[in-house]
Amino acid sequence: MINETNFSFIIWIYNKLRGSDEGALKVYEYQYLISWLLSFTISLYLLLKRPKTLSLKFLILFGFVTSLWETASFMYRGAATASDAAYYFRIMILTSHIVPPLYLLTIINIRERRNPKIMLLICIPVIMQAFLIYREDYISSFRFALTEYGWTYRISELHPSLVASSIIFLGYLVGITLAFVILIRKADFSFLKKKYQMLLFSFLLFHVFGIVLSNALIGFGLLNSAFLLGGLFKFLTFISIFCALTIKEERIQLKPRDTQDFWEVYSSFLTFFYNSLISIDLGEGFFKFMNFVKSSGIEDHFSITKNRITLRENKDLDIFELIDRNLRFFSNEEIDQRVIDRYLRVLKIAKQDLDWKFDELVRRHKKFLRSSDLIYGLSGHKFLEEETKDDSLKNLDDVEACLRIYKRILLSILSESPELIDRTQKIFSQYSISRDFEINNYGEVSICKAKSRALKNSRNEKVSKIIDELNDAISEVFGHIIKSNVNIDILLIKLKHVLRLNKEKAEDLGIYPKLLGTLATKIPKSQIHKLYSDYLEELVEEKTRELKKAQEDLLRSQRLAAIGEAAAIVSHDIRNPLQAITYSLYLAKK
Repeated sequence: MINETNFSFIIWIYNKLRGSDEGALKVYEYQYLISWLLSFTISLYLLLKRPKTLSLKFLILFGFVTSLWETASFMYRGAATASDAAYYFRIMILTSHIVPPLYLLTIINIRERRNPKIMLLICIPVIMQAFLIYREDYISSFRFALTEYGWTYRISELHPSLVASSIIFLGYLVGITLAFVILIRKADFSFLKKKYQMLLFSFLLFHVFGIVLSNALIGFGLLNSAFLLGGLFKFLTFISIFCALTIKEERIQLKPRDTQDFWEVYSSFLTFFYNSLISIDLGEGFFKFMNFVKSSGIEDHFSITKNRITLRENKDLDIFELIDRNLRFFSNEEIDQRVIDRYLRVLKIAKQDLDWKFDELVRRHKKFLRSSDLIYGLSGHKFLEEETKDDSLKNLDDVEACLRIYKRILLSILSESPELIDRTQKIFSQYSISRDFEINNYGEVSICKAKSRALKNSRNEKVSKIIDELNDAISEVFGHIIKSNVNIDILLIKLKHVLRLNKEKAEDLGIYPKLLGTLATKIPKSQIHKLYSDYLEELVEEKTRELKKAQEDLLRSQRLAAIGEAAAIVSHDIRNPLQAITYSLYLAKK
């Protein structure tokens, strides 16, 4: 329902769009709508990209709240009455005071690990501001007047609520400036410094001087109302933010090399880690990369050029300690799974160099190596033999758990027979889901793309389709193994260990029986049939044990029931001693 105020405002917009009586369209009066369109579009674009970092999520909130500020500003300028102007002015002021803390949270979370205490300290003052802004004496500090440029305001009296909220507001501006200065100083890459310098420059020029200072001067009557250009400056601010987001470093070309040198292999991992961070963002990943480098103790031994990342061998660098520090870092930090998957190459080459010391590394970090699937990609089966059960898939959704089980099977095969990599890549490229398994020349497997494709189907279709397709692909791989000279016995041992460790989840999803059944059907070999028959025997024994246990439980419950009945009789007799006497006399007469 349109009231008189809203109707008059619609007429006002129509007249402005049609052209005023003076015949000139004042484009600057619609600066807020143009700025709203830009800030909303950029925020929506970032949202649709599914941001993973906390800083980008705060930046999106910053953009949407700015859009609200621009909408309120436009409504305020064109309000029909002074009371309407005061209403929209309050909304405009409130949103304008929420924007700086959101921007500060964005900057703080670029390089700092998520710290709830710091975020709480940043949020508390803005709550106080909101309380102050909604006090009656706050709005009474302003006097509104209608001009040819729309509604404007003057500060008529400095009430305590206005002074307090202004001090908090200025504190946020100072905090943002200092946070940017620290970021620029801490940035290790030139393109990051350029990114943050652009953001700092746009913030100071367009927000602090363009909006805050001009509004203050207009409020004190020191500047003409024609200079209310907040929409234009917000437009320029978001143009600068988008330009800063798109500043990216060029990827370093990663050329696969057939080398057994640990430092060459480690450099290739660092290159992949570095390249995985290049995207439209605020550069937060590069701080994590440098934290990884520093925590690894290799800061003084590696260099980055446009062509490659080089890690120089040094007697001070101990491979055992290096990998130990790396695995601790991965356990404590949130790292992209694709990066973790590529660390398998480092573990494989280190296993050759460290010999028995490598077993100690596995023992120290067994939990992480299981949960990351890396332990399944190590050659030899002693690491899997030592385990009794792997619960790392327990809390995952069915789709990811299903894909992870097949990934583990694939890793176990390729770890023992690297010569199968090329053939496996060709076989997996023939199926719609398995073609998204990323299998590289190091025998590393990543399922990120496959998971995204599988999630497009309904839940039941997802799991059943994954199982059917991947069973066919795995069967084809084993079929190729049978035809070649590869020792199938060791591969079947690894397969048995993988299914044993993940038995509970594999049986729940139906992978265990279906995979072995498919293998036994498609590959008429005694080893395969024995594996399947062993599973069936285990299944029969397990069901027999369950049935026997159920019978024992039933007998136990019957005995307990009989004991309970007897106890009830005794209890009744104790409570009614005359009954026992009467019964005794009855027996005596008999």
